[in-house]
Amino acid sequence: QMPSFKITTLDGAKISIDELKGKVVFVNFWATWCPPCLVEMPRLEKEVWQKYKSPDFVMVAIAREQTEAEIRDFRQEYKFSFPMAADTERAVYNLFGNGGIPRSYVVGTDGKIAYQSVGYNAREFDQMKKVIDKEMSKVQKGKAGQ
Repeated sequence: QMPSFKITTLDGAKISIDELKGKVVFVNFWATWCPPCLVEMPRLEKEVWQKYKSPDFVMVAIAREQTEAEIRDFRQEYKFSFPMAADTERAVYNLFGNGGIPRSYVVGTDGKIAYQSVGYNAREFDQMKKVIDKEMSKVQKGKAGQ
């Protein structure tokens, strides 16, 4: 089961994991100073956010131990459009243990973790996209059956 948390994005949207059942959710933990995060983020923008953004898909990239000002500047500099949030005190991150970053979670419509990874690896990233495809197809099938 995905740990329960609430966070507010840079754009002011409030995300409550408990209220997202029925949607596919992608959560990524990162930091501006993390080299593997910087490799992964353009792929997150193009291959995850731009591909899947829809009413059935929610994404948030949570910056560990960083302020809103730091990540706002970073987001503008790199022209990322996906939702970002600051976790200055590691309050959300600590719910997931204390391993490394980047750290990604794909959550199915049932609220359970369908995929998780720590670190960045191109093959793992491709595997993660297959899991997102599979979870999104479940949403589409569910809608078709209504």
